[in-house]
Amino acid sequence: MQDLSNDNYNYFVDEIVSMIQSHQIVAVKSVQTVSNQLYWNIGELILAKQEEFGWGQSVIDKLSFDLMDRFGNDSISYSKRNLQFMRQLVLEYSNINPDSPYPVIVKQPASLSKITKVKQVASLLKITEAKQPASLLIENIKDLVFQVPWWHNILIIQKVKDPNARLYYLQTTIKNQYSRAVLQHQIKAQAYENFLINPAQHNFEVALPEYMLEQARESIKSVYSLNFLEINKPMKERELERSMVENIKRFIMELGYGFCFIGNQYRLTLGEKEYFIIGNIPMKYF
Repeated sequence: MQDLSNDNYNYFVDEIVSMIQSHQIVAVKSVQTVSNQLYWNIGELILAKQEEFGWGQSVIDKLSFDLMDRFGNDSISYSKRNLQFMRQLVLEYSNINPDSPYPVIVKQPASLSKITKVKQVASLLKITEAKQPASLLIENIKDLVFQVPWWHNILIIQKVKDPNARLYYLQTTIKNQYSRAVLQHQIKAQAYENFLINPAQHNFEVALPEYMLEQARESIKSVYSLNFLEINKPMKERELERSMVENIKRFIMELGYGFCFIGNQYRLTLGEKEYFIIGNIPMKYF
């Protein structure tokens, strides 16, 4: 029998494992998309039947009871709360129309047009003074909503009321694969408002090789929350550094025995060049 303990076999196993994992990711995303489509369709049907028959909130309560009776009481998907979210999602996004006094005019980073599977949607939502037909805009929104995890969608409609901001967070969530916690932080830090005030201005396309473009764009787009520094007035870079150093020093002291503070502006020598790390280096010694 052939020896299967060599490197060739190990590489073969790794290749199969990688293939399985990549297909698992695709499967999870597919299930997510189908689930979101189902939830949207349920929300649309609830709204349509309420309009047709004059039903109120009680229909959601009864529908939840009947669906959980059919599919199991442990199914959170058909709870009263989640059915209400389905209705709310469709209602709020469907209210965006060309006759609204607040037409959707989306400002977005150019890099968003590179989102996989959203390229066409992003190009349709570029900055424009023209109002879009309601049906086209809603279809574009649905394409985005279907690609975002359900509870991310709920977070956006609960915490963000500006239609432009909602589209921005949908797009950036897809592009950057935000977790729910990261998305919540982005909203709390007003990432959209900061982007409008100071959109990225650069000449990276001319000055940098292509493989570095995306990383460079992201580095200047990031919004940093420094609330922990308790800064309530403008300050110079050196003052900001000192404030950060003091906070990190206090943090390292809280860690207790076994940790030490090395310093800030720490000098590193590489060949004939010197580099200075701006910040602190906590180091655990043994």
